[in-house]
Order: sequence, then C-alpha cells, then structure tokens
Amino acid sequence: MRLKHVLFLLVSWLSTTALYAQVTTASMNGSVTDDKGEPLFGATVVAKHVPSGTQYGVVTINDGRFTIPNMRVGGPYEVVVSYVGFKGEKYEGINLQLGQKFVLNSKLKSDASTLQEVVIKADPILNSTRTGAALNIDNTQLQTLPTISRSASDYTRL
Repeated sequence: MRLKHVLFLLVSWLSTTALYAQVTTASMNGSVTDDKGEPLFGATVVAKHVPSGTQYGVVTINDGRFTIPNMRVGGPYEVVVSYVGFKGEKYEGINLQLGQKFVLNSKLKSDASTLQEVVIKADPILNSTRTGAALNIDNTQLQTLPTISRSASDYTRL
C-alpha cells in the first residue's frame, strides 16, 4: 500500500513538469537616461517589427526604466526612443530570439531648442440667454391638456 502512494506521488510530480506552458514571445526592457546619467521619466519607446508593421509602445516610469512584454519573435526591429527637449535615438536591426529578454539602454542627448509659444483661445459654446431645456405652456394649452385629477402634478409629469 505504501509503495502505491510513493509511486502515485512520483508519477504526479513527473507529470506536472510537463504541464508548464511554453513561451512563444520575447520581451524588451532597459532604461532611458540623459547625457548626465539622470533617468528620464515619461520618455517614449516605440518598437516596430519591420516585416509585419506591428508596433509596441511604452512610456518610461519614474526611474527611467521600461518593459515591453509579449513581443513577436524574429525581426528586424526598429526602436525609436524620444523625449521632449532631447534628440531622439533610433536603433535598427534588432532580432529577438524565443524567450529572450533583450536589454536596450539608451542615453539621449540634450537638444537645446526653444519651443514656440502656444496660445489657446476659446469661444463660449453655451448661449447665455438659455438656461437649459424649457417648455412654455400658455393658458389655452393648459385648459386643453389632459388631466386625471386636475392637479398641478399632472402637468409637471407631462
């Protein structure tokens, strides 16, 4: 009886190792910093699988790191890293292997360009003479409207 339990546990343990799912994708992670080594929060990273045109895009977190999971295997990939006030970097010819966690660390150089002023104007959309939905009922309409109990609530329900 004890042999049966040991044999059952052994078969159960061996069969569970075959149940693990197989990975069919790759991923890309890394960091984006400026030329002084400071992390850039909110930098945009866009990876494009050139043959299919599939695009994966993320934004860096507080410490400048990013992760793009579940990417297509193969390549070539074209990766563009950009941030306002910095020159964008473009990386080409990246090929991903099955289950690979590709690391891409990017250092962006400052682009001392002055942005133009943005002026926002708004015209009022609402008409100040209107206060919302309204219905005017004159005396003749009030006399001809149907009512059950001749109360004001019959008219307000209308």
